[in-house]
Amino acid sequence: MKFSLIKYERRGRAAWIVYNDPENMNAISPTQIAEVGEALTMAERDPDVAVVVLTGTGRAFCAGANLKVNSELLADDVDRVVNEFLVPLKQLLRRYRESRKPVIAAVNGFCMAGGMETLLCCDLVVAVEGALMGDQHATFGLLPAVGGAQGLIRTLGMMRAKEMMFTGGRYTAQQLLDWGLVNKVVPAVQLQDAVDELVELLAQRSPAGLARMKQMANDEAEMPWEASTRYELALTIGHLTGGDVQEGMQAFIDKRAPKFKRL
Repeated sequence: MKFSLIKYERRGRAAWIVYNDPENMNAISPTQIAEVGEALTMAERDPDVAVVVLTGTGRAFCAGANLKVNSELLADDVDRVVNEFLVPLKQLLRRYRESRKPVIAAVNGFCMAGGMETLLCCDLVVAVEGALMGDQHATFGLLPAVGGAQGLIRTLGMMRAKEMMFTGGRYTAQQLLDWGLVNKVVPAVQLQDAVDELVELLAQRSPAGLARMKQMANDEAEMPWEASTRYELALTIGHLTGGDVQEGMQAFIDKRAPKFKRL
């Protein structure tokens, strides 16, 4: 399939969705949203894809919304911004959270506003040392309209989240590693290798098991402990019938790598 603003690449067991509009800092537009959605569908339907990776070309991972495009939409009608941009973006971010496959953000550079909201819906984040990240909505009088406020509060805590949102500041990858928003920081030349290593590790795990762990983590974030344990037990009972548990145990007994079913 031919795309205009992204690239879709199979690299080993990973599907790489690459934002490819460097002149606009890979800013989000209705066209980009639609293309990423198609690429994500391709990745989710491919049984050989174990992990989805999001990254960018040029100096940016994603600088947020394409304000020129959105300004034109807003000039026509507020409903156009909502229906053609905000709602489709919200639906795409939900797909990252609900995908049965782990989604890794490989942050190669600037990651601001809508880029940060995208990052917050990914499962793991690997960033290059020179990456600058933040929520710059306040800089332009905008709001984090598709889950950014909630995501920052849950990840960073109330005070850090308010600081990031209110100031529109830029933070280094190392700062956000220390704050718990980034999993790993690497030199730029090592980003591909670091992500490949992580993909290889995840590809050895039970796909169904990872899918259910992801579901647990996302759904239980604010559940009381008792509700969480009931929920986990119910998911585990379903998981026990899928065959991966049996394969994992037998592989341990046989002292070999398990061969899990692909989704």
